[in-house]
Amino acid sequence: MNELTGCEDGKLWHPRKLAFSHLSLHYVVCDWGNERSRLQLFTQHGQFVRKISVRYIEIVAGLTINALGKLCYIILYRAGDIQVMMS
Repeated sequence: MNELTGCEDGKLWHPRKLAFSHLSLHYVVCDWGNERSRLQLFTQHGQFVRKISVRYIEIVAGLTINALGKLCYIILYRAGDIQVMMS
């Protein structure tokens, strides 16, 4: 492991999904770690910006940025429920 690997904010454990915003020039990374999935925002140079506040996530099945720069993600829950969220 290296200095970029970990469960702390700004580090990645098992990155799964990636989206890039052409409006903000930021990357959104869905990372499996810290006992659940999480979403984090990074600059185009890889600097941590912030963790995106979302309710408990089990599996992020999809991740994209729409034309207005809004983050859209699809969450799958163990019970089989599917939820589409926008941030």
